[in-house]
Amino acid sequence: MAKFYKGVWSSPSTDFANGPNSVEPMVNRLAQAGFDLIIPVVKGGDGYVNYHSRIEKVRPQFKEWDPLVLLIKEAKSVGMKVHPWMCVFKENENSTIIQKNQTLRMVNLEGEPTPWVCPASEEVQEYELNLYREVMDNYDIDGVHMDYIRYDSENVCFCERCRSGFKKETGIDPLEIGKSSHYLNRKHPFWAQWIEWRAKWITKFVEKLSKLTKVKNKELSAAVFMEYPECIIYEGQDWADWAERKLINYAFPMTYTNSTLMVKRRTINHLAQVRGTCSVWEGLGKESSRSSLSTKALIDQAKASREEGAEGIVLFSYTALTDKDLSALSKLK
Repeated sequence: MAKFYKGVWSSPSTDFANGPNSVEPMVNRLAQAGFDLIIPVVKGGDGYVNYHSRIEKVRPQFKEWDPLVLLIKEAKSVGMKVHPWMCVFKENENSTIIQKNQTLRMVNLEGEPTPWVCPASEEVQEYELNLYREVMDNYDIDGVHMDYIRYDSENVCFCERCRSGFKKETGIDPLEIGKSSHYLNRKHPFWAQWIEWRAKWITKFVEKLSKLTKVKNKELSAAVFMEYPECIIYEGQDWADWAERKLINYAFPMTYTNSTLMVKRRTINHLAQVRGTCSVWEGLGKESSRSSLSTKALIDQAKASREEGAEGIVLFSYTALTDKDLSALSKLK
């Protein structure tokens, strides 16, 4: 039987709360359970980063030491990969890019700005790309990881940039499509064109980052929505297209559910969508907004995804994993 891979999403601000001495025990704990990949969030979208950046503000907790340097060192010593994780288009008032230019914020259907930035802006795309470039240039990492590589809902973006851009191409202001309940009217003849227009900006960023990772000989992984292809509509996230065009090396669908049956069925769907063009590791939620799993349920879900052909699993998140969980996971190979 082929090797079954294991990864984990990690939050340094929590996992390394006790300082530099927190790193080695964490890495050793994961190594003993047979983990292959650690995905530490280095940009969570709150205006701070968890590494020593010249672009964005360093989280005060890490002013005196760089958690990414130490994590990479410890991970390499036990043969684990590290993919620094960035929440791409999620920003808030504390983010440098928003402080410099409020017009870069996503705007909802009601005309209200949101704590996200607009993917249709070249300035936004370059800012986010430069953060990835900085990490790849300054750290000996194996790859980088995308999260929040999307819109936050179907209800955005209706900033002047998006409205005028879509109107220039189609002659239609997207607001003219008209509301049906809370969202745009899906029966409108231009609704499908609008959905595809939004998605192209997300994909444009993935294309840019993919090109950069290839130049720098790094892997590219992405946390993606399990509800494909519906996530093209809701979040503008056409991740099967990224896989088919080999823009990404790994897709990690966030299959957060208490139902093992759903994991089984979703895994089948995810693998069918990518058709072997990238690795699929199912994302399982030990503790998430949609799931809370016992050790048995976690192992059952992992086995179900393996049986249906997934190459591995990624767990959300390290903080939630108990010694019992890790002991059971160590037997899953």
